[in-house]
Amino acid sequence: DWWFVRSASILRRIYIDGPVGVSRLRTFYGGKKRKGVATGTFAKGSGSVVRESLQQLEKAGLVKKLKKGRQMTPAGQAFLDGIAHRLASKEGSIAPASESAAESTA
Repeated sequence: DWWFVRSASILRRIYIDGPVGVSRLRTFYGGKKRKGVATGTFAKGSGSVVRESLQQLEKAGLVKKLKKGRQMTPAGQAFLDGIAHRLASKEGSIAPASESAAESTA
């Protein structure tokens, strides 16, 4: 689902970039705004999506609010480290369920 992918991406951005605010995340998720005939220019992404996702991550206890933005909590860092460890233990080969089922029957 789009919302879960974006929330996970926002959580990863906070993990990488340290304390970040809504404005910086809006800039990261922005893109080209097409104006028909005129040349496309950069436009920031939706602040509502970023803000609501950050509020949900705060409620889950993965992110905390500081004066200069949002920062990862120890629980959030442990969560992402655990996922990274599980992916690394599979030796980087993440096969979809249909392929792994086909391999096991062969």
